[in-house]
Amino acid sequence: MLGYPTSENIALFLQSELEQRLLGSKLGVSLHSVRVWEANDKWVLVER
Repeated sequence: MLGYPTSENIALFLQSELEQRLLGSKLGVSLHSVRVWEANDKWVLVER
């Protein structure tokens, strides 16, 4: 569940959800990073 919806929290939430879904799939892929853009020059990057 998402706490305060900052870009950082949204990126961490997406990372967690996507990693769980990819682990449960048979696609043979893994998540490297998640980038959430706030504006043209503002973003947050979460890397594994």
